[in-house]
Amino acid sequence: MSGTPKTLTERLLMIQADLPVVKKDMTNPYHKSKYADITRYLEVLTPLFRKPRIVVLQPLTVLPDGTPALNTIVRSEEGEELSFVMPLVKQADPQKLGAFITYCRRYALQAFFCLQVEDDDGEGYYDRQPATTPAKDSGGGWPKKQFKRRT
Repeated sequence: MSGTPKTLTERLLMIQADLPVVKKDMTNPYHKSKYADITRYLEVLTPLFRKPRIVVLQPLTVLPDGTPALNTIVRSEEGEELSFVMPLVKQADPQKLGAFITYCRRYALQAFFCLQVEDDDGEGYYDRQPATTPAKDSGGGWPKKQFKRRT
């Protein structure tokens, strides 16, 4: 893409072309897993917003039925914007609510910008094992792997 991007879509394409893989550099001792915190996401994304001149906002809002929600908004300097609203679970404990909001902010950014995160949590759901016998090639195709779903 040459020149200055004109539309928000062109600006998002410019950002996505430069996105690195986000590294999981934090450890959750409770689940014994690695994750990338919200600061890591912002460290990766914020510098990429400058050249195409967009801003990302994540204000809290309330839906018409009273449900709290996170609104993720991507806006260009001309006012063109994309947004989506993610309902939040009602939570009486402010500490748990804050943790859940941060969790939703991370995943909203990941989804909105198609961020790749190393060793995504979903991979742990599958117990991948190589086929015990090679799959028969029916004419030039790749051998098929066998996947077992963990229960």
